[in-house]
Amino acid sequence: MIHFTDDFKDMMEYEFELETETRYVIEPGNIADYNWVNHVVDVYDESGRARIRVKNGVPRLSLKVPLFSKDTTTSKTCIRLEYKPTTKKQEEELLLIRKLILLEKGAQTSEKFGAPLENADGTKTWINRDSLGNWWIEADEGVPLDLPDTIKILGTQKSEIKV
Repeated sequence: MIHFTDDFKDMMEYEFELETETRYVIEPGNIADYNWVNHVVDVYDESGRARIRVKNGVPRLSLKVPLFSKDTTTSKTCIRLEYKPTTKKQEEELLLIRKLILLEKGAQTSEKFGAPLENADGTKTWINRDSLGNWWIEADEGVPLDLPDTIKILGTQKSEIKV
């Protein structure tokens, strides 16, 4: 995270990540056990590389650059830059970008919900579900999952978003 002086007060904060994740498709167990704290609506451009995410009411812009040479059979790898607005004006501009993307052919929308989940070893991850009834957990490549016994892993799946 970068810090701003007054000269840069209108700049957006951003995160940079080299992201290699595996998506585990799951049976969630008792869904009443989860505290659904995240509500996300993602709008992707046709390429899937630009996304406006509205998370808990606040928009952000994600740009993903695929690194196909680093993909594995179960995961995708990309450079992810995520810009977070620091002013109302920036939020409004991101929502305008979202509207413009939605007008384009091939735009994709996905509504998701997330709940924090504690692995059996005490580390934290997120259980996710979408409006289509899909359930999954994403984990960084090589990081073992130690899930509660109530969650059953059905397999892995790469995101259908074209990145």
